[in-house]
Amino acid sequence: MNAAKSIWLFGYYVIAMGLILLFIPHIILDFAGLTPVNPEHRFIYHIVGLIASVVGLYYVHCGKTNQREFFKISVVGRMVFFVGAIVVVLLTSSNPKLAIIGITDLLGAAWTYWALKKDEKNNFLK
Repeated sequence: MNAAKSIWLFGYYVIAMGLILLFIPHIILDFAGLTPVNPEHRFIYHIVGLIASVVGLYYVHCGKTNQREFFKISVVGRMVFFVGAIVVVLLTSSNPKLAIIGITDLLGAAWTYWALKKDEKNNFLK
């Protein structure tokens, strides 16, 4: 599978996570063992879900249009997100399940990285 496909699929994953956070945040909160914040601050979950959904659209578009430079920076960004998620778990009293979201990003980044390398090798051989 090529790098464009990995980005495209990851985009749909991000959209799904964003929509869940936007419309039914308790699913992710329960999974991660997070307690909902004060009711007057719950809008934050919805805003983050909206942002994630929009970012997911960028991924889908860039995957469909083969935006290779985006693929490369997304690998870096997803690795940074993984490290950040692990740091949050280690330095706070967050549930370790929260790290699973970061691990998902790391796996997606690794897939895209290896697919980029494979695509570059195949293009070089042509």
